[in-house]
Amino acid sequence: MVHQYAQSLPGMTAPVCEFNDTHCERTDDEQIVFALWNKMQPDGYKIKKSILDLVEIPVKEITASYLGLSSTANGNQAQYAQRYNYVRQGVYTIGSASQDYITNSHMKYFPGPQDKLVDIELGSTMSMLHPIPAITIIPDYMDNPYGHLHEPMTDKPSHLAMHPGNVQHKNVLLATLAINTQDTLDGFKLNSTNTTPTGDKWNGVSTSIILPLDMTSLLIHHAESKEVSNFTIPTHSFLKCISVNDTIAFRIGDGALGIKVFAVDGSQITGFKPLLCLSGEKDKGLQYGAFRLVAYHHRGPDYKPSPMMDTHLRFGAVFKTEKTNSEMDVEELLYSVSNSTITSSIEFVNGHTKWYSEVETANDDGFIRLSVSRNLTCAEKGGLRNQSVHTSWNCLTSRLINNSVPKFGNLTINGVHTYPLPSPSEKLFR
Repeated sequence: MVHQYAQSLPGMTAPVCEFNDTHCERTDDEQIVFALWNKMQPDGYKIKKSILDLVEIPVKEITASYLGLSSTANGNQAQYAQRYNYVRQGVYTIGSASQDYITNSHMKYFPGPQDKLVDIELGSTMSMLHPIPAITIIPDYMDNPYGHLHEPMTDKPSHLAMHPGNVQHKNVLLATLAINTQDTLDGFKLNSTNTTPTGDKWNGVSTSIILPLDMTSLLIHHAESKEVSNFTIPTHSFLKCISVNDTIAFRIGDGALGIKVFAVDGSQITGFKPLLCLSGEKDKGLQYGAFRLVAYHHRGPDYKPSPMMDTHLRFGAVFKTEKTNSEMDVEELLYSVSNSTITSSIEFVNGHTKWYSEVETANDDGFIRLSVSRNLTCAEKGGLRNQSVHTSWNCLTSRLINNSVPKFGNLTINGVHTYPLPSPSEKLFR
């Protein structure tokens, strides 16, 4: 951010070190010196105006691949390796990576327990003086997914690997996860005993969607009763459980988001019946301006991983963003997401368990159908896509948009390749 400010990127302000910022925006190291030195040199690097102009495009569809090989040593396949970001300037951004993000292509690689493979941000009121938590998906083993609990061996926040199978088109995202409690993360093991690396017992297994407190209100559509309720977020700790297939919607500024969680597995080990709850913890997320929609696969400290069990705990959700002008628009979005046609089915084929997820809904193109298929037993049965050091990763078998395989390659903005960088044109501003 220091470099972006020094280069006068639109919207950038002088960096400020917030009290609760774990990395202080890197203003505590030599980056400042290099940024200022570069700025003072007559022949120092300066971002071209043609690049700066790309920032001002009001609606941007940005996509790229992130694997240079057809398949990594982990088994991640380039046909599923897509990064996607949809930006409506000053209103919202919604972005995702379609599978685990692998940077080491030639040797086995541990899942990255700090990544954000889904990131959604609403409104334009955020600044370094008023930070707003990003809306992300965090699978967790400590019931504390807010990024301020550091793993002592790495001095980094960590979470269980997401193992996602995501597919997105413009403002609609279908997100599927298959959490594996047998994972080895970043060099530390979680599966050797029933304790975490710090010596503490597991405090449950959950998948949380981090939500910002800055929303004006939160609407809930209850799938069973068809009723809509308005939830006022308390300032104290709270837990309000809702049902899988209920829908929530809210807005920040001119951006709104609807979320429908349609699949949550309970632990096979403990027989726990899954829970879906709105949760705020005063000593955890609330002090950072965040609460969460949490799916509990197991709640409580009495959890001990077991070989060949809980290797594919499912989580499935649909996300949809919209531009809004009023609370009536939020309610309209709520019904739009709630009334989406969602399929989530399990099929047993040739000794394998297959999970198929699909959503049909309106989007910025008028109508969209997104689907993901994945094998939930590919490692256990010795399949071809054994995608982890010890156990199975994504095991994706298909990602489709309107029944077609998504096409992507080098970085593009609104379908225009950015290498070599194009001059702004009507095609970009479509």
